Amino acid sequence: MRVAVIGSGAAALGVLDRLAAEPCPPHITLFDRREVEPPAQPPVSAWTPQSLRRSSATSRSSRVLQFPPPKANFGLEHTYRRVEDWGRVWDSALPGGLTNFWGLSAVPFDAAEFARWPVAAADLADHYRAIAERIGITGRTDRLAAYLCDEPINRPPIPVPPIVEALEESVNALGEGERYRLVAGAARLALETRPDRDCHCIACGECRLGCPRGAMYSTVRDIEAWRRSGLIGTLVPARVLAISADRRMVVCLGKDGARESVGPFDAIYVCAGCINTTEIAMRTLAIEDGPEVVDNAAFTFPIVHFGRHREGGDPAKYIALTNLLVLVVPKEPGASPVGQIQIYPMIDDLWRYYLPVFAWGAASYIGRHLRRRVLLGRVFLHGRHSQRYAIRLRGDDPASLHLSSPGISARELRPFWADVRRAFGGEFRMLPGTPLRLRTSAHYAATLPAGEGPVAADSSIAPGVYLCDSSVFPAAPAASPTFTIMANARRIAHDSLAQLAHAHAPQSRTGT
Repeated sequence: MRVAVIGSGAAALGVLDRLAAEPCPPHITLFDRREVEPPAQPPVSAWTPQSLRRSSATSRSSRVLQFPPPKANFGLEHTYRRVEDWGRVWDSALPGGLTNFWGLSAVPFDAAEFARWPVAAADLADHYRAIAERIGITGRTDRLAAYLCDEPINRPPIPVPPIVEALEESVNALGEGERYRLVAGAARLALETRPDRDCHCIACGECRLGCPRGAMYSTVRDIEAWRRSGLIGTLVPARVLAISADRRMVVCLGKDGARESVGPFDAIYVCAGCINTTEIAMRTLAIEDGPEVVDNAAFTFPIVHFGRHREGGDPAKYIALTNLLVLVVPKEPGASPVGQIQIYPMIDDLWRYYLPVFAWGAASYIGRHLRRRVLLGRVFLHGRHSQRYAIRLRGDDPASLHLSSPGISARELRPFWADVRRAFGGEFRMLPGTPLRLRTSAHYAATLPAGEGPVAADSSIAPGVYLCDSSVFPAAPAASPTFTIMANARRIAHDSLAQLAHAHAPQSRTGT
């Protein structure tokens, strides 16, 4: 059997994980844009003052300063797609896609989120567990457990400073608001925290720049291993345009700008990321306009601690990822979280990005003391309250994105912020004013929902051609979609293999 996997990010990881489990794996052809080849090994063995200065010089010379500072992967950066009348969204031509830059949040969707799906939460349970075994997920049993679907935690929780522990206690004590209930718990991250592993996190605080130890999960690790083992038999470094569905061929853009067809294949799994996958499907189905990207509205704000300082921890040692997770749940029965708040420490890379090198010494001293008093919150709202972008396609050019709805208004958010401020009360305070709304996001989905329009309930757009990423989500929940993208892609591959096996099975003859 011959299969094609298009892309190398989160969805491709899910598909390949299931294909690798086959007793006799198929011949796999991987299509990947691979415009920039990442280094085989991290360019530094550990972050030092010298390597940090080099990294800063590279980042500041390559772009205009922006807020928030972009994430980097040892100097390699994701690219953006411009959204007319709005801002921009992330894109990436690197192997591994946006898993080179994600915040590692690995929270399963709750049962209520599957109400519009053609499958139930129970159908993803085994696949969540299989992906968790591969990527590893930190956490502990806490107040969040009641709101998450049988979550497969298999790594120790990350160490957090005393201020984070205090905020967790405060939110869980004051979280009963007028309309919403706020619940706080440990961050669930795809991060190696087992101290007996050579690559375990050492809390150096430079997560935004890249992890020299490999503690932060990226699909590159497993996909490169599958290439070396021979599971991935062929690599085609090309931009995929469409699928020739009748012949089950993959249509690519060659180096000379002409179309080329590769195949045929028994199955094609399109895992190119929500927007790129939607482009491929639109060309395949001869659609020029119609799909809309549902994005998660994102806000950021500082939280200041005014209570007695709690002793403990080394302020020079911290993890610059989500340290605390807070769910904002409507109080009506059965409702799923309308917002997810990720709590971060004051990250050195923030001030280092904006200040000249000669000021780093003083800023480092001040930054360590600020970490004892100030935290940063980032809110992602459910897609039903968020912005949407219309996709328009013309020929082989990349699709254009246009704002079709700005999402919820500031006035409608007042009850939400009132309950959030109440929960962040006691010894903590959010600064006055409306939190800053961000005009860039990496959480987008629901362009071609499975079971609706041209996409069948099994996520296929033609026999043997499956869309496997967040493009087939019916909605965009507040939680990071990456973990569910991986699990759902694995489920799609699992179900499709059963169909393919039935189609290729010898037909028994009956009669007299």
